[in-house]
Amino acid sequence: MNLTTLFDEAVARKASDIHLSTGEVPCLRIAGDLVRLDCPALNHESFAALMEPTLTTDAWARIRAGQPVERTINLGDRNFSLIAFRIFDNGFAATFRIISAEVPNLDQIGEGAMELMETIAGSPRGLVLIAGPTGSGKVTTAGAIVQRINMTRSARVFVIANGPAFTFRSDKAMVTQISIGQDFQTYEAALEATHHADPDVIAVDDIPNSEALRQIVILAETGHLVLANIHADSVSDVLRKVFDAARTEAIPLRRALAQNLIAVTVQRLFTRANGPGRVPAYEWIVANNSVKSAILHGDLDRLNHLQSTDSQCRSLQATLEVLIEEGKVTLEDAAPFLGQ
Repeated sequence: MNLTTLFDEAVARKASDIHLSTGEVPCLRIAGDLVRLDCPALNHESFAALMEPTLTTDAWARIRAGQPVERTINLGDRNFSLIAFRIFDNGFAATFRIISAEVPNLDQIGEGAMELMETIAGSPRGLVLIAGPTGSGKVTTAGAIVQRINMTRSARVFVIANGPAFTFRSDKAMVTQISIGQDFQTYEAALEATHHADPDVIAVDDIPNSEALRQIVILAETGHLVLANIHADSVSDVLRKVFDAARTEAIPLRRALAQNLIAVTVQRLFTRANGPGRVPAYEWIVANNSVKSAILHGDLDRLNHLQSTDSQCRSLQATLEVLIEEGKVTLEDAAPFLGQ
């Protein structure tokens, strides 16, 4: 087995990631599950042989010194994002994420939330927070929104990510992708540079700290459309994390959010009951006057109530009830999330 055959198998099996570690059998991430390949575990020599086409002598020296290496790898007509690092007992680990050359169409992933997604893609300015747990597809959702903008608007678009998930080709828009760890060392540096590059739309795959949050809010305040991903399990969890990150600046931040927020959307993926693959379940709030008032006062209980009662918002339970009725999700799979 070499890296080319490993990549070929990963692509053929529609994997999202390849996981390598000394002492372990190589694994693929397929539809959210980790699947071991039918091959021997890697030792130091076989790991090094696999990684030889991707790592320079300097990169190996950094890894052996305990510093992670992140970069985009081009192998033929395929692109991968790589992170490699040293682990316990002088071993090594690496993860390759397959960078898709085809960005999903918004119609493919916006099931049950197309009106909201179209509103977001058509917004000239403001802030959208796209959330979900790890593996929920939030990066794909953000990518599909960016692609809709790319296809329909004459806009200058920057996509900032810690390892890109897709390769965007400029269409009606002009799209530039920035890789953290390769093009810029930090999100803050990338956001600062982007702010001065005449952007219309900025998509960010993480909000790592309060400074990045501050810059994202400023970008939204100054007339740009900002799509920002965040790890969170619910709408109230998103805003709680944002308020906590603001610390002493919580009151100014709530005021800025009330003025500039477009929507907060949270998603999960469920096994599709009526066919292959998985189906997204979205919950959201839209920043209407009632939601803005609750944000301004930091009233998360009020936001939870509005999410279930306001016709412009949607709770996860309401979404799952529809998906169950349509036969797309089983009651068994949805049960842990009903009645919350």
